[in-house]
Amino acid sequence: MRILDQFEYLDDFSEAEQSVIQWILIHKEEVLKMSTHQLASVTFTSPATIVRLCQKLGLKGYNAFKIKLSSELEYLSHYEDLINANTPFKKEDDTLSVAKNLAQLTKDSIEETLSLLDIDLIDRITSLLYNAKEIDLYATSYPLLYAQDFGLKMNHIGARANVCTLHGEPIFQALNSNKDHCAILISYSGETKSLIELAQILKTHHTPTIAITNVGQNQLASFCDYVIHVSSREKIRSKIANYSSQASIHFILDLLYSTYFKMDYDKNLIYKVSRENKIDLRHSKLVTIDE
Repeated sequence: MRILDQFEYLDDFSEAEQSVIQWILIHKEEVLKMSTHQLASVTFTSPATIVRLCQKLGLKGYNAFKIKLSSELEYLSHYEDLINANTPFKKEDDTLSVAKNLAQLTKDSIEETLSLLDIDLIDRITSLLYNAKEIDLYATSYPLLYAQDFGLKMNHIGARANVCTLHGEPIFQALNSNKDHCAILISYSGETKSLIELAQILKTHHTPTIAITNVGQNQLASFCDYVIHVSSREKIRSKIANYSSQASIHFILDLLYSTYFKMDYDKNLIYKVSRENKIDLRHSKLVTIDE
């Protein structure tokens, strides 16, 4: 998870650490040029407080903190002129403005995700999915809906894609997994506790794992064999909705479905059309109008 996202969880930090966080959020660029003692002085805390804060963020020390913060700020600077991913519209905006902003945000999020893609990695993952006997998907909350959509698409071309929706069932799915399976785990933050536990189980069962998550370092990515990054300008808590992450994750899953489909294009197309013809019993009726 990005440092700036971790700062949203103020309840996890002491009062002194919160003072440091509030100062950093206002003076992000200045912090990069400051020593531990300088930061402690302007925040009326101590160097020990700064070090403890860095350690709570999962970093070895203050220098590691500055390196990571600098990387995050550089990433965000590339997209500062785009529609705000967290508040893409204001209360005074009219309906047309809201519509245009949401459309632009969707476009921006997909283009950002596209720029993050490692095409060779996508090709390797596609081959992995194609050769797997079972494809298992793991997600919670909104990403679970995207996983179900992907599963339906895959099932409609005869691929075995499993998505557990009942509480507690993903654990059994993971325990029944093996090296012939392939698992996709979806978490924007990468810190969803249940998914991290599942990734650990899958690792012990030698199941190849793919994480779809944000750009920042996170636990889920550390436990998975392959990592696909999505647009990462969206905050974990402070946002109107999951507009950006939704568009990005949907794009990645549609891409994986499409590259899988392309592996045996003619066969999959014939299979898909033949099944649709059997299921869809509607008949078109041509209506002619006499002039």
